[in-house]
Amino acid sequence: MPTWRKILGWVALPPVLAVGCAAAVLTFWGAAVRLDSLGLIVTLAAMTFASMAVMGTAIALPWLPSRTRILLLAVPSIFLAAWVGQQWFRPMGFDYLPAVEDPSIQYWQLPTGSRIAFRHREPSPGTLERRPYPVIFLHGGPGLPELPDAEVAAALSEAGFRVYGYHQFGAGLSSRAERPHLEYTVARHVGDLEAIRAQLGAERLILIGQSWGGALAANYAARFPERIEGLILTSPAPAWLPAFGVEAIRALGRLDADDQRALRDLVTPHIPRLGMRQRLAEINPTVADQWIGEREYAAFAQAQSRITAQTLACDPEAAADLVFPGQGGLVNRYVFADMERMEDSRPALKRVDAPVLLMRAECDYVDPAVIDDYAATFPRARIVEIDGAGHEILLERKDAYLRLVLEHLTAPVAEAAGEAALETGTAPESETAPVAEPLQAQNLDN
Repeated sequence: MPTWRKILGWVALPPVLAVGCAAAVLTFWGAAVRLDSLGLIVTLAAMTFASMAVMGTAIALPWLPSRTRILLLAVPSIFLAAWVGQQWFRPMGFDYLPAVEDPSIQYWQLPTGSRIAFRHREPSPGTLERRPYPVIFLHGGPGLPELPDAEVAAALSEAGFRVYGYHQFGAGLSSRAERPHLEYTVARHVGDLEAIRAQLGAERLILIGQSWGGALAANYAARFPERIEGLILTSPAPAWLPAFGVEAIRALGRLDADDQRALRDLVTPHIPRLGMRQRLAEINPTVADQWIGEREYAAFAQAQSRITAQTLACDPEAAADLVFPGQGGLVNRYVFADMERMEDSRPALKRVDAPVLLMRAECDYVDPAVIDDYAATFPRARIVEIDGAGHEILLERKDAYLRLVLEHLTAPVAEAAGEAALETGTAPESETAPVAEPLQAQNLDN
């Protein structure tokens, strides 16, 4: 073999490996379009690289024995595999804090396929008036599992209500989706809530929705207006997100510079893996959900929430230790994506004849226009401004929250149908009801 030919062969070796890498990449993406098994896709890509590299090396270095060529390929291939694994395949590695069972938790097995964890409280013994319709609390997120505050639930129980709170599908102790991109939808959550109503044997419901829970309550009311006895929406997300866009949710703007830096530092090392998942989701969501699965994504969401939780309060210290055991991850991603493409549910809300209380917090990060839009849409809505509270009103103004809930559910609504009223919350020590003033006509979430 002439010397010049050997020199040319060694010079050609890096391009040969580069061609093998390119062929593997093309195989990976081509297979991802057609196949639903990530393991099979990766295997095909690896086999493509190996076969191309072996054939190319045989052409470039024919004078070397086969065993020598294979050993020669092994070294760069190992380094390449280690680099690819580090960049794209290595799990993000965040610890996940699961929800914890307790004796008060019960379960519904719904016909929708969801297994839903819930807690309930019956009217207190000796209650003079037993209310006919149950109160159901709807938590935020999607995917931030909370059960009703014990003090609020006790007060409603004393007032004669059956009180229920549950972990929504995809969060807490409730079941997860087998096919997240198909099952985590607004319609599924609405269907679960209707199945719960049927399970309770209630003709009508009183819904109290926080943040995304407010949007869920509104979309349930749009689908089943005849099933609504009353609505309380606190810091609600938009019923129809395209009217405002994700810009309506301005939580990150409330982070100080140090926490914004901490959030960037948390996310930046995982951008290649997250970016790959996003690109896979555009062509084959089934494979994307295998690339970063339910638990890994939920742990990542929890890690972010530990930094962003302070945005839920006026005083960041009030939310400094707030955590959400059992937080869902993919349910948040897919439900919000569904909210961006669903049909406008607001015209149907005009058929809801029940009284609606809208609580707007002074430091809420949701665009105030969202609540104004609800007030202009529901025929019998009123807005109450809560001073000294953030997105999660209960954290700092439980007094005002509890008083307004009890007043709304146990006393006649002050405003006439079709007319919205604006009330302003008084100082925390005040126990007097706020004075109603006319609302100048005019519109999110964790």
